[in-house]
Amino acid sequence: MFYGTLLNISGLRAEVFETWVRIHERFPDSSVALENRILWLARRQGFDEARGLIETHRPLGALSLDHLLERANLLFRIRDFAQANATFEEAARRFPDEARVRLLFATRLKQQGRAVQARECLEPMLALPSPHKTAAAVAEQLDIALSTMKSLAPRRLENGENSLAVAVACLLSKFQHRKPRALPGNRVGATALITGSLAPGGAERQLVKTAKLLSEAMTTGTEVRGITISGPIHVVVRSLAREEDRDFFLHEFGDQPVRVWEADEMTAARLTLDDVPDPDVLSLLPLVSAPIGYGIARLVAWFRREKIDVAYIWQDGAILLAAVAALLAGVPRIVLGLRGMPPNLRVHRLRPEYQDLYKGLISIPGVTLVSNTEAAATAYCDWLGYSPARFQVVHNGLSLLDSEPGPGEFEQWEAFDRRTAGAAQTIGGVFRMDSDKRPLMWIDFAREYLKSHPTARFIVIGKGLLWAQVKQRASEYGLADRILFVGRSGAIGFWLSHMDSFLLLSRFEGVPNVLIEAQLAGLGVVSTPAGGSSETFVEGVTGLSTGTVEHLDMQAVGAKVDNVIAMSRARPDFSAMTRRIAERNFSPAAMLERTAVILAGADPAVLQAPIRNISFRSAWNDSVPLAKKFVRFVQSGARSRFERQRSAQGSQN
Repeated sequence: MFYGTLLNISGLRAEVFETWVRIHERFPDSSVALENRILWLARRQGFDEARGLIETHRPLGALSLDHLLERANLLFRIRDFAQANATFEEAARRFPDEARVRLLFATRLKQQGRAVQARECLEPMLALPSPHKTAAAVAEQLDIALSTMKSLAPRRLENGENSLAVAVACLLSKFQHRKPRALPGNRVGATALITGSLAPGGAERQLVKTAKLLSEAMTTGTEVRGITISGPIHVVVRSLAREEDRDFFLHEFGDQPVRVWEADEMTAARLTLDDVPDPDVLSLLPLVSAPIGYGIARLVAWFRREKIDVAYIWQDGAILLAAVAALLAGVPRIVLGLRGMPPNLRVHRLRPEYQDLYKGLISIPGVTLVSNTEAAATAYCDWLGYSPARFQVVHNGLSLLDSEPGPGEFEQWEAFDRRTAGAAQTIGGVFRMDSDKRPLMWIDFAREYLKSHPTARFIVIGKGLLWAQVKQRASEYGLADRILFVGRSGAIGFWLSHMDSFLLLSRFEGVPNVLIEAQLAGLGVVSTPAGGSSETFVEGVTGLSTGTVEHLDMQAVGAKVDNVIAMSRARPDFSAMTRRIAERNFSPAAMLERTAVILAGADPAVLQAPIRNISFRSAWNDSVPLAKKFVRFVQSGARSRFERQRSAQGSQN
């Protein structure tokens, strides 16, 4: 049990689930083992299996109150609210004198957005000759909040709408006419870049790069588009715990004057009328969702103490955490950075309050919306019913990665190279091992491709919750000798230098940095059109789209990979051309310029001035259709670019 707990905080995600499975199988009556096994199953989207375990080990017919409450809480944790509520009702029927049953049930109902039902749940405890004190206090809090919501949104609760959504809508309505403190339009003052963590991920990497660029401009006194970056520059994350490598990019700041803060380490404080003079606002706070409440309790005081001028909040989860807190603290400029598709298109991340949160925020003075892709901006606007003109687009800024290997990685490559000597194609991918990136489908592709290309080999970089399943599937398919699983690596450029083409099969994306970095390394890419993926390459010039995200035909995907390899081998300057286009389209300088203009709140006309101009087709002015004549290059058994370069170097020596 102790070992499983250590793994929970160790960051060894691939081992945690399997360890808790073994512990629970050995100690099937352990509540701790069952809870951890189910929670890790839920993180892997294994809800049906988790539900089956609950039915087996905590059946509704159990006589123990503790087991009934465990069952209800476990069902709540996997978001099976209907069964959780039925279990609470059964516990209340069997144990009518147990106050903790109704108190816990009311709490869970409130967390589901059923505040009216939560209040009703407490009524029997208030009807006693001596009303339960805690129940009376909670009921009074609910009565005040429900009264405020009925006055601000009279029909929504009557229509049975989710109280989490109604509460945030009412709360934000109080800021629709706010008058934020005026800031100069030619200076970026105290700025906080806010996200969930610094774990491995494209958005996290871009946030770190943005903070570094702003910090460098501040320390060198460099004006950006006539804007002075006076700072200071802060980075705020929820956690830097080693679990899940949440501090992965922390070292990137080096000795730069960027102060990094953890919300988990901040003291939580309950706001009073001294902090929020509007009693309506104060009354609504107990009914907001847990993430919003968490941020309010920790960040309001921090924003005020650090005198933050600009809160630049990245990704939906962090916006949920920090946007309302920034408003309550009076932060004059709030920039919402939306990095992928909206939650309505990612149902596993959808929360009932998201739409009301964004609809309320978008019309508040001093709030700006930013995306890194036109596709995401359009999708959010379709969902919220707003014009795309409400968004500013700041594309990612990336540089050519260092091709030096990390410790032991050259030896790792050499061993794989010997094992796969004579490989005709080397196809690679870099992605997090989770359901959004579909690593299992990538392995399915490798199996199918090997049927027609038996000498092909594959390099996969990345880790995550599905790591063990991915390796197991490759082993079951008999591909272990043809696929090199690098794991997590800080030397992506080194591995890209060994590839002939790059493949990404994601279901959900923002703007995938890895596609840009592959092109900066001179590689042609193949990708699904998820999110803004297709915006990262020029179709038929530097890459090819699969055309669809769902129902992929692996033979068709393989044909596109063949075509991209053929394109690169048919044109001697393909790598240089691909790199040149990526550099012009996704330069850090362009990203910094657009970011500085937005953070300063400069005249929108400045943003419309061209920062990057490139005629993509002119970069391939003699391109020709991908015809069968290219196939001979694919089937020629040519070696990877790295091998050709090494041979050339050897001949020169």
